[in-house]
Amino acid sequence: MELCSSIKSIAEKHKKTFFITFICMFFTHIYSYTNKLINGDEVKAFMSEPDPGRIEQGRWFKVVLDRIGGRISVPGINMFIICISIAVAICFIAELMEIKGTLKTVALSFVFASFPAMTVTIGYLFVADQYCIAILFSSAAAWCFAKEKLGYDIAGVIILTLSAGTYQSYWCFAVALIYIYAMKWLLEETRDIKAIVKKGLRSLLLPGISLVLYAILTKIIQTATNISMTDYAGLNNIGSIDLRTYIFFAKQAYRQALRFYFVDGSFVVRHYLVVFNAIVFLGIALFVVFKSLRKEYTWFQRISAAVLLFMMPFMLKMIYVMSGGQKWMGEVVDLSLIAPYILLVSILPDLSKIKWGRYINIICMASVLIIAYEGFLIANTFYMKLQLDLMANFSAATRLVYRIEETEGYHYGMPVVTMGAEKAILDENYPDSLDPIMESVGVLRGSLNTHVVNNESQLERFCEYFLGYDFNTYRGDEKHAVWAEIEKTEEYKNMAAYPAEGSIKVINDMLIIRFRDNAK
Repeated sequence: MELCSSIKSIAEKHKKTFFITFICMFFTHIYSYTNKLINGDEVKAFMSEPDPGRIEQGRWFKVVLDRIGGRISVPGINMFIICISIAVAICFIAELMEIKGTLKTVALSFVFASFPAMTVTIGYLFVADQYCIAILFSSAAAWCFAKEKLGYDIAGVIILTLSAGTYQSYWCFAVALIYIYAMKWLLEETRDIKAIVKKGLRSLLLPGISLVLYAILTKIIQTATNISMTDYAGLNNIGSIDLRTYIFFAKQAYRQALRFYFVDGSFVVRHYLVVFNAIVFLGIALFVVFKSLRKEYTWFQRISAAVLLFMMPFMLKMIYVMSGGQKWMGEVVDLSLIAPYILLVSILPDLSKIKWGRYINIICMASVLIIAYEGFLIANTFYMKLQLDLMANFSAATRLVYRIEETEGYHYGMPVVTMGAEKAILDENYPDSLDPIMESVGVLRGSLNTHVVNNESQLERFCEYFLGYDFNTYRGDEKHAVWAEIEKTEEYKNMAAYPAEGSIKVINDMLIIRFRDNAK
């Protein structure tokens, strides 16, 4: 009864936002949880002991969140947690940005659910539920900071710290939300210099305090567990890079954001989306100009609005600067790039007051929905590719195990040692007719890698998990010692590279598989 009463007490607009977002997430990503799709990182996690990677990478709160969804993907459970988390997160974002009305809520929910950064995140399904909880924390923190009350500020700092402790990039997502909220707040009505300065300082100080708190807690936890910080994505170098280098990274981040919207169109190159991105930014620029022309607005207010507008590309790619210019980082960390679409949806009522505002509204809303639908298509193409990758790797692994068992001198239980298995062990050979599909999503990074099995460790776990075949191999320093021993033998030096004949041999009572590209 108490639960029913609590649900009834929730405002209808929040119920509607939650329901719409849940439905958008459910149908956009239905492929991912009605199939068992994995990537290389999850293969590595199969049948392995808990590792210290979460702490040494500064993601110590994931240790707690591991208890919610587990360490490997269980699609139904993972997606239920994901849909709930994102639905609640959108409720916070809609409240923060004052987004009302069914159509605007659908646009917000759909563009968020189908944004490629969300798709790639769900590609890591075994940790995606935890990442989505972190997104919820970041959204809630931005909402708390907007309340401008001490209790909310403290709560915001704490939950934003926990978000960073789950995945550091979502701290930048919270900053992006605070930024677009500040831009809208600045132009809602006349603001004096004191109010603007106060808002600016709060927008910098509160996330900054959470970042300092995160760094302190990370140091304490790593000291207590005797686990040192690894150089994960350069995020452990925050504060140790000189100012000149940061300025260089800031310029690069600015260019990357402009390229995303106005050259590539999205994470996947879709040049026609450049037109709709241009409409999105023109709508935002119109909003800034229209509001700034009001006579009662101060010059300081107008200048502040122009500065915020100019800073937008940098604010949306802050993660590049914070990570010390890491180029490999994929779409999982680029969720902040969704911010302009959120901002545009929130200012549509203001744009309707401009001359021809009704038509401007229709064009802007259509642009957001088209961008969202393209993301929907990308998501399902991506999931199909993951499934094809898994099937191809399963087939290739089956052939490998068959060849192992047919090798002269081999007996079951003999140690199997892979040599030179650095990447792309089990290549997928798709028909030429599939090339356009593979290439259409192949430019994405993160879990959209071409391969499911990328190194010897993943190969061993893949065969053990999917085929029930134990390599009975060596680990750690012992494996390196075996490698050094085998590499000295003439038999090994004369071996071909897998899958060629002569790439699998029994040497010194061990079955050796040579993958190295520079083999004979």
